[in-house]
Amino acid sequence: MEFPASYYGKLDKRNPVISAFERDINSFMTLMKRVASSSSKVNSDSYVRGIKFLVDIWGKFKHRLPSKMYEERMFQVADFLFGIKLYQLALWQGYSHHLQQFNSVTITDITSVDHFMACFFPEGFDTDQDVFTMKILAMQGCALCLFELEKRHGVLRQDGLSRLLRVLNFIRIMMQALQQHEHLCWHIYNGSIHIYTICRYLMTMNYSSQALEYLLWASISLELSVPLMTAQYLSWIVTLYSAVCHCYYDNQAAVQAEKFARRALGKINELAEFEGQSEVPATRETQRAYKEASIKLGAMMFKRAVYESKRKPKFGVKVKPKSSLKDIPNGPWPRDPTERMLMAQFDSGAAQFLGILEALWDSTTHLLQKRMPEEPELQEVIVELLSAGISILSGVATTKEQKSDSQPRGCLSALTPTSTLMDLAITGENKVPVMSAVRFIKLLFLYKQPDAFIELSREMLQVLSGVEGVSFRKAEIELALLDGFNSLMSSQRSRPKDSNMIDDRHKASLSMSDEFVCLVDTLHKSACGSALEVQPDEDLVLDVMLFLWGRVKVVMQRDIIENPDLARYLQKVDKDNKWLWSLSRLCEVAFVHDLATVDCITMTEMIHTLVILLESEAERSNKTQRPEAPEAVCGGVMACSFSLPETSSTELLQKVCEMARRGLTALAKGIATLLPPDSSAITDSVFMQKCCPLPPLSSRLFSEASSEKGNEDDEISENEKEQMETKTESDIKDSRDNRSTSVLLLAKDLHQKLDIIYHRASLKLLQLNAVAESELMDRIKKNKVSKALLLIQKALLLYNSMEIDKSRKTKNLLEEASSLIEKAEVEERGLYISTIAKTPAEDLDKGINEEEENPPPPPILLSRTDHALTFAPAPYNLEGQVCWYELCGLAADGINRKVRLRDCFLPGTGTLVPAVSGECVLRVEGLVPNQKYIFAVAAYNSQGKLLGNSIGRTTFPLLASMPVPLLSTWAHLAQVAFQTEQYTIAKRACRELWSHFTLPDPGSHSSHDSLDTTRLCEQTLELASPHLRKLFLISIFIETEINIQQGSLYYGCNNGPFIWEQEVRLAECERVLVAMDLAMYLKDGLAAVQAVVSCYGLLAPLTFHQIPCKPVVQVLKKCLTVLENSDRLKQKWTVNISQALMHMIACITYYLSKACRALREPPMAGSVMDCGRRLLKEVYDVQLQIRRGDRATIKRETKTSLQLKALHVKNKKRIPSQAATSTDNEISSSLTSSEDPTILYEVIFYDPLKDAYENVMRVRRKAYFPEYAALLLQRTLKEGCPDLVLKWGQSIFEYLSRRDKVILEGLEGNGLNKRGESVQDPKGNEPSQNKNTTKDDTRNKLKQKKLHSMFQRVKTNRELQAVENLLTTMSSVVQRRKKQLKLRNLYCEERVWKSHINYSMAKAHMALFYQGLDQLHGSTLQQRFSQLNPLYFSLAFAGVLVRRNSQQQPSTEYGIVSDRDSSHLTDKDEAVRVDKIAKEEKCEKEENSSKTAEQQIEMKRRTASMMLGSISKAALHLKRAMVLAHRGSHWTTLQHVCHTVWDQSCRIASLAQIAWHLEPDSPLTAEQLHSTITQLLSLATDLIMDMLNSLGLWSLYDSDLTEEELESSLHFSASLDDSTHVDLRWVRTLVLHTLERLHDCGKWESLAHFALLFNSYTRERYVSITTPLLVHAQRRLLERISCFGGPAAPQPHHARTQKVTGEEVVHIPHKNMFKLRVPPQSNSPPATVSGAGHARLGRALDARNESPLGCQTRVKLNRVFFPR
Repeated sequence: MEFPASYYGKLDKRNPVISAFERDINSFMTLMKRVASSSSKVNSDSYVRGIKFLVDIWGKFKHRLPSKMYEERMFQVADFLFGIKLYQLALWQGYSHHLQQFNSVTITDITSVDHFMACFFPEGFDTDQDVFTMKILAMQGCALCLFELEKRHGVLRQDGLSRLLRVLNFIRIMMQALQQHEHLCWHIYNGSIHIYTICRYLMTMNYSSQALEYLLWASISLELSVPLMTAQYLSWIVTLYSAVCHCYYDNQAAVQAEKFARRALGKINELAEFEGQSEVPATRETQRAYKEASIKLGAMMFKRAVYESKRKPKFGVKVKPKSSLKDIPNGPWPRDPTERMLMAQFDSGAAQFLGILEALWDSTTHLLQKRMPEEPELQEVIVELLSAGISILSGVATTKEQKSDSQPRGCLSALTPTSTLMDLAITGENKVPVMSAVRFIKLLFLYKQPDAFIELSREMLQVLSGVEGVSFRKAEIELALLDGFNSLMSSQRSRPKDSNMIDDRHKASLSMSDEFVCLVDTLHKSACGSALEVQPDEDLVLDVMLFLWGRVKVVMQRDIIENPDLARYLQKVDKDNKWLWSLSRLCEVAFVHDLATVDCITMTEMIHTLVILLESEAERSNKTQRPEAPEAVCGGVMACSFSLPETSSTELLQKVCEMARRGLTALAKGIATLLPPDSSAITDSVFMQKCCPLPPLSSRLFSEASSEKGNEDDEISENEKEQMETKTESDIKDSRDNRSTSVLLLAKDLHQKLDIIYHRASLKLLQLNAVAESELMDRIKKNKVSKALLLIQKALLLYNSMEIDKSRKTKNLLEEASSLIEKAEVEERGLYISTIAKTPAEDLDKGINEEEENPPPPPILLSRTDHALTFAPAPYNLEGQVCWYELCGLAADGINRKVRLRDCFLPGTGTLVPAVSGECVLRVEGLVPNQKYIFAVAAYNSQGKLLGNSIGRTTFPLLASMPVPLLSTWAHLAQVAFQTEQYTIAKRACRELWSHFTLPDPGSHSSHDSLDTTRLCEQTLELASPHLRKLFLISIFIETEINIQQGSLYYGCNNGPFIWEQEVRLAECERVLVAMDLAMYLKDGLAAVQAVVSCYGLLAPLTFHQIPCKPVVQVLKKCLTVLENSDRLKQKWTVNISQALMHMIACITYYLSKACRALREPPMAGSVMDCGRRLLKEVYDVQLQIRRGDRATIKRETKTSLQLKALHVKNKKRIPSQAATSTDNEISSSLTSSEDPTILYEVIFYDPLKDAYENVMRVRRKAYFPEYAALLLQRTLKEGCPDLVLKWGQSIFEYLSRRDKVILEGLEGNGLNKRGESVQDPKGNEPSQNKNTTKDDTRNKLKQKKLHSMFQRVKTNRELQAVENLLTTMSSVVQRRKKQLKLRNLYCEERVWKSHINYSMAKAHMALFYQGLDQLHGSTLQQRFSQLNPLYFSLAFAGVLVRRNSQQQPSTEYGIVSDRDSSHLTDKDEAVRVDKIAKEEKCEKEENSSKTAEQQIEMKRRTASMMLGSISKAALHLKRAMVLAHRGSHWTTLQHVCHTVWDQSCRIASLAQIAWHLEPDSPLTAEQLHSTITQLLSLATDLIMDMLNSLGLWSLYDSDLTEEELESSLHFSASLDDSTHVDLRWVRTLVLHTLERLHDCGKWESLAHFALLFNSYTRERYVSITTPLLVHAQRRLLERISCFGGPAAPQPHHARTQKVTGEEVVHIPHKNMFKLRVPPQSNSPPATVSGAGHARLGRALDARNESPLGCQTRVKLNRVFFPR
C-alpha cells in the first residue's frame, strides 16, 4: 500500500516520497535533454519511454503529494519542456493536462469572455491566487506551444492560420476578462507580448490584414491599463504603436497609418505632460524612452507625409520631374523639399537616415520584384530620398552646418560598426551603422539605381571585409549576390536591340553570358559553401534562384525536353554543358534551402528537367566521346569548370537515380503541406469518383465531433458561437493562400513522372550491370502501381532493343502490368471503404454487454505520403471515458498481422495524444516508402488506465506512399502499349479512362439522323489534374488511331459495304467529338485542330461523294465551330500544313453548304459559307505575312488562294436570306438577265417554287433557258405539284413555239450570236446591239473589199448587171442558210432539255392519270394476293404466248378471237354488235331513272375521259422525249425514258387487271389503255435497238458467251465510255413484250419487222421464241391481203425484184423459216396454247423461265436529271 507524503512526516527533501518524486523528475528531464539534443529521429524510442515515464510519475505521485506542490512541480516540468523546444510534449503532458483538470475545453474553443469565465473561473478571480496564476500561465503556455508548433512547419497553411487566429482571439478574450482588475495588469502585459510575437510572425508571412486588429487591441489595452501607461513601459507601447502603423502600411492604408501615428504621438505627449507635472525629475532612461518614441512615431508619419507633399497641386510653371540620381543638382544641403522636410522632422543625421529607410522600405515586396512607381511625383520623391541617404552616408548632410557637396558622392565616411541606428538617433549622432548602410544599398538596388548601387556596394564590400562578425559576413554575401545580379541585368541592357532580328534574339536567348555563369557560381557558393549562421536571406536566395531558373526554363522548355530529338537539340544549344551545369547548381541550392516547402512545383520542375537532361547526356555519352569542357572566367578568376563530375554513362544514370530519389523525397515533403483533409489525401479521388462516390471523410468526422462538442457545452450561447465562426471563416477567406487543389494535383503528376524516370534509369543501369534487379524490387517493395510502371518501362526498353522474340515478351510484360494495376484498384477501393467512419451504434454488437473487453476500432486514415501516415480515432462507444489515445504500429510482414502495445518503434507511435474532439490527430513518420504497415490505437482514461483491457483492432495493411495515381498509370500503359504495337492492351487502358471521364447523354439516342452523343463527366474533370486531362485526351486519339488502322478506315481503303463503313466512321467521329470538347475545355487549340483533322479524315469519303447525311453535317458543323473559336489557325504553320488546312476548310464548307441546302436549311448554308470564308482568309493572311516577313504594310493586290477564291465566288452566287422575307425591296432583290447564269442553280433548287419560276421566266431570252426550265419542272414534280408542271410546261412550250416562229420569220436584229445566246429585244439589250453593229461594220468593210476586187474583173455593163443580180440573189440565200444553220444548232443544243421537259410533262400527266384512277374506283387500287402478276405469263418471261380469258382478250382490228371458227369480224357483224350495245345501254338508262345514279355514271365517264386524255398526252410527251433524246444521241436520257415507258406499261397492265376484277363494266377499258401503251412500246423498242446498233453493242452476240452470261452484267457503250450502261436482259424483255403487245393488237407488219430485226441483231439466239410469232403474222398478213382483194404471194414487187436480179427475195437469216410448209387451213396461231400445254411446249421451244427481277432497270446517268 502506498502512503501519502504526509505520512512520512515533514514535507521536505528528506521525505522519501518527495525524494523519489524529485529523483524521477530529474531522470525524466535528463532523458528529455538527451532526446532534444539529438538531431536524428533515432531516439524516438527514448521519446516514447520519456512519455511513459511521465505517465508513471502521474500515477505514482499525484495522489501521494499535496495538490499545490504537485501542480507547481509539474508546471515547472512543462516550462522545462517548452525551454528545450519539445512543444508538443509540453502542450499535451504539461499545460493542457493542467487545464483539463478544470475543464476539457481547449483554449481555441473559447468564443467569448462569458465562455472563458464559465469554463475556467466559474467562481471569479478572487480564489486562490496561486491556482489562478498557474491557470493563466498554463493558458499562455498553451498559446505559445500552439504558435511554436505552427511556426515549425515553415509554411503557414490555411488550417494553421485558422488555429493561430483562434489563439489570438483567446488571448484577446483573456486580456478583456482581466481588463477590470488593475492588480492583474502584468498578465495583460504578457498577453500583449504574446499577441505581438504571433502577429509579427503573421506579418512576415504576408498576413498583416489579419494581424492588424489584434495589434490594435493590444495597444489599446495597454492604453486602458493605468499601471502600464507609464514611462517604464513606454518603449514597449511605442513598439506596439509602430507595429500597428506597419500593418496599416502593409495593407496600403497609409492615411490610417499616419492618423494612428499622430494619435499615438499625442498620447505620448500627454503622458510626458503628466510625468512633467510630478515633482520627480525625469531620469535618463525616461528621456531616452521619450526620445525613442518621438523618433519612431515621427518616422511613421514621415513615411506618408514625404510623398503627399509632392501630390499636392502646384501652380505655376511645370518642372521636369527627377527620375534618376543624375537629375539631383550638386549644392549645399538641403537641396530640395524632401531634404528640408527631413531636417524639419529629425534633428540628427542618424534620425534622418532612419526616416529615409522607413519611407523607402516596402515589406510586401522582395528585392528582385520591386519597380519604380508609375507616377512621376513619387519617382521624384524616391530619387530625392536616395540622394539624401547618399549624402548622409558620405557625411555631407548635417543639421547644424551647411557644407558644399565637395566630397565624392560614393564616399562612406559616416559609417560606424558599433552602435545601432536607433541608439545613434537617440544620442543625436550623424553616424550610420554598417548594417543600416547595407540596408540602404539594397534600397538602391530595389529602386533600380544601378550606377549608385555598383559604386556603393563595392565600396561597402571592402568595408565589410575589414570587420568581424556573423552579421557582417551575411551582409557581405548578400551584397555579392545583388552585385552579380545587377551585373547580369546591366549586361542585358547594354546589348543592342533589333526587333527585326528574330533569329538573333533566339540565338541570344540560347547563349549564356559570363555574368550569368558568375551569378550561378556566386549563388551556389553563398548557399552551399557557407556556414549555416552566415547564410544569406532565404527570400533573396530563392528570388535569385527562381530568376535563374526562369532563364534556364526558357531554353529547356517542357515541349523540348519531352521531344525525342532532345539529344540533337542539346548538341546544338548546350554543346559545352553550360545549361546543364547551371541547372545542377540551382538544384543543389534548392535542396539546401528546402524549396519544396515553399514551392514544391518549381522544385520538382527543376529536378525533372535536370534528370531528363542527365539521361539525354548519358545516351549521348554512349554514342560519342564527350569533349573537354572549357572553363568560365568570372571577375578575372577561373570560377568553375562546366564539366560534371560524372563522365561515363553509368555515372550519369546513377546521378539521375540519385536526383530523382532526392526529388521524390523533397516533393513528398512539399505535398505533405498541401494535402487537404479529404479523400484525395488517401486515394486517387478521380478514380474513386466512379467506383465509390462517397462523401468526404473529414466533413463526416468533424461534423460528428462538433455535434458532440456542442452537446457538452450547452451553456454557451449559440449566437456567440455563430458570430465567432463567421468571423473566423471570413478571416480565413481573406488570408487564403495561392495554393489550391490544382497545385496538389500537379505535384502528384510530377511525382509520378519522377518515379517513371527513376525506373527507366534504373533499368538502363540494370542493362549495364551497374545495379542488381533485387535492388530495384527492394525499392518497389509492395507498391503494385510502382511495379507496374517498372514493367511498362521495361517493356518499352525491350521493344526498342534488338532482342529476339521481343514482341511476345513485351506483351507479357504489359499484360502483367495491367494485372497489377487492376489488383491495385481493388486494394485502393477497399482502402477507401475502410476509411469510412462507423457510428458507435454499429460497434455495439461487438461487446455491448462487456465494456471492459471492448477495445477501440481501427483508426481512420486521413492522409498518407511516402514517409508519413495520419490517422483519426474512429467513433468509439466508450469515447466519453477516453482522455488519451496512443497509436501503435509495425510493418505488415509475416503471417501474424496483429499490433500490440509494445509496437511503438515507429516515430510518432507511443505518443499519448489528448482526445480532443475534432482535433485528435495521430501521425506516424519516418516510414519506409512502398512498405505496408498495420496500426491500432489504445485508449486511456484520465487515470491512465487502458480502456477495453487491450489495444484496439488492427487496420487494413496500409501502403506508405503518395495516393496511387491509378488513372495516370492506365494512361501511361496506353501510350507505351501503343508505341510497342500492343493494340489490345492499349485499347483496354483507353477504355478504362473513357469509362471514368465520360457519361452517355440521356437525352440523345443513336439513329440514322442523329449521333449518339457522349458528354464529359464534369465532376471527374474538376477533380483531375491538367496533366491527367491531357493524358485522357491523348488516349482518345490513341484508340481512334488504333480503330482506324484495324478497321482500314483510311480514305481509299475498301472495307466492305459502304453503309457499314459509314456507321463505323461515325462511331469514331463520336469519340473524336469528345476529344474536341475536352480540348476546348482545356483551352488546347492545337489538340482541337487535331481533332477536327481526325474527323475530316474519317468523313472524307462521305464528303467526297457528297452524301447529305445529318450526322455528318452535325460533326462537320462542330468542326467549323471549333476552328472558328480556336486561335491556333492564326499561328505560323509551314506551307504544306497551311495548304492542307485551307483545303480541309474549303472541302468542309463546300460539303456543308450543299448538304444544308439539300436538307432544307438555306440560312445555315449561308452562315457556313461566311464562316468558311473567314477561316480561309485568316489562314491565308497569316501565311502571307510569313512569306513577306515582318513588313509593316501588306499590299492589297495579293493573289488569293484557290480555296478562298472559290468560296468567295460561291458566296457571291448565294442569294441573301433576307431576300426571302423582304417585301419592300422585292424588285431590287430579284434577278435580272445580266447576272451570272450559275446563280440560277441556287435559285431553282432552294427558292420557293413560284419565285423560282418567275426568276426562270425572266431569263427566257437566254440560250440556257430550256435547261433551267427542265430543272425547275423536275423539282416541281419532285415536290408533288403535277398541276404546276403542266401549267408551267405549257407556258414554256408556248414561249419556245413563239420564239421559233419569230426566228423562222427571219426578223432583223434577232439572230443568235456566236456564243449561242438567244434573241434579244432592242430595248432590253442595247450593249449587244452595239456589239452586233460593230460586227456588221467589220463585215461590210470586208464585203466592200471583195466587191471591189470582183468588179475590177468585170469588163462590160452586161457582166456588171449580171454580177449585181447574182449578189442580190445570193445574199438572201446565204442569209437564209445561215439562219437555218443557227436554228439547227439551237435545236441541237436544246434537244436534250426539251426531252427532259417533255419527260416531266409526261410524268405529270401520268400522275393525274393515277389520281383519276383512284378517284374512279373510290380508293387506291391495292395488289390482290389472289392474282399473279400478268408479267409472269408474258412472252418475255414464259417464252410462249399464253391464252387469256375472253373477257380480258383485247379486240383487234381484224380479230384474234378465242374460237377457232371465227377468224375475223366483218363490217356488218361489227355494225350489228354496235347496235346491240347501244340498245342495251338505252335500256339501262331507262331502268336507272334515279338522278343520283345518273350523276355517278356521268362523273365516272368524265373521269374516264379525263384519264384517257391524260394518258394520251403522256404518251405524246413520252414519244417526243424519246425521239429528241434519240436524235441528239443522248443515250442515257433515252434509256431512262424507255425504262419509264416499260415501268408504266407494266404498272398499267397490273392495275387494269385489278380494275377489271373490281368493276367489269368500267367506262375505261383495258383495250383503250393497251392501244396507247403499245404505240409507246413500239417506239421505245425501235429506238433502243437502233441505239444499240449505233453503239455497236449488238456485236456482243458474236461472242461465245451464253445468253445468261451476256444478260447477267452491264455493258459499256464504248471502250472510253464509262457512263452509259446497257442492260441486255431488259432489252430482250422489252422487245419480246412489244412483240406480244403487237400480236394482241394485230399489228402484223410491225411485229414481223421487229421480230426479223431482233433476230438479225441477236444472231438468231431467240429464234425459237420469235419464229411462231413470225409464222402467225405471215398468215394474218396473207389473210388480210386476200380479204381486201390483194395479189397472191409472191407479191408483184418481189416478183419484179427476182426477175431483175435473178435471185429469190428472201431474208437470208430467215430463209429456212420462210420455207416452212404451213397448212393454209389452220387458223389458230401455232404458238398460242392453253395453260395445260404450257410446260410441254415451253420445253419443246427451249423457253427460258426468267425471274421477275429481269424487269428491273439499271441505269447510270451522266448527270442526275431524274430522281430514281
